[in-house]
Amino acid sequence: MRADIGESAAAAGVPASALEYAPGAADGRPSCAVSAKGFGSKSASLDAASLDVAVRALGAREWRQSQGRTERKGKDGSIGEARVLLTQRGWNMVAEYRYFGEGGVITLTAFDDACMKQNGSGAGPAG
Repeated sequence: MRADIGESAAAAGVPASALEYAPGAADGRPSCAVSAKGFGSKSASLDAASLDVAVRALGAREWRQSQGRTERKGKDGSIGEARVLLTQRGWNMVAEYRYFGEGGVITLTAFDDACMKQNGSGAGPAG
């Protein structure tokens, strides 16, 4: 799963040095999610088109969109947020772009359905 997320984020231009994975649950419960967040910068910004690249790279790894892309635009008409939901063999993923500072941020979070059913929502990345 980390390879799917890491390589898809790299295809979108998320710098490897900015890619951070969510830690496991601090209280010893199993973590049912793998999540990566990457921040763009002034010299290597991320945008909604970067999210599209990541989603296409995930598609090449057999992730399929389960819903259409949703987005929110700012007052100036630019895309401030975009989200795509994907599925693959018992996993669900939220792929998301948000305008942030000068570089934007892309977050890819995958949830193991069976683990979440067994352990509840507390086993997700938000704890």
